[in-house]
Formats: sequence, structure tokens, C-alpha cells
Amino acid sequence: MLHIIREASLEHVLQNYPNPEDIPRRNIEYCRDLGLEVIQKMLNDCK
Repeated sequence: MLHIIREASLEHVLQNYPNPEDIPRRNIEYCRDLGLEVIQKMLNDCK
């Protein structure tokens, strides 16, 4: 997976989002909460 983040967007998050270092952990938890079927459907919808 390739994720391109614009520098301006990243700067904005780092200045305005509390605890940006927690974002990866929260993203993992969010995906786990969604479940495998939902994630697979989302990926299939991208085709």
C-alpha cells in the first residue's frame, strides 16, 4: 500500500491534533473494530 501525504497536511496535523503519535495505533484499532469483511469490501470497492 502506498500512502501519499502532502507536507502541508502533515504539518497541520502535527500542530493541531492532540497526540499525533497515537494515530497509527488508533488506525489499527479502528480497522480491527471494522472487521475483516468490511475491510475486504472496502478494498474490493477500490477495484
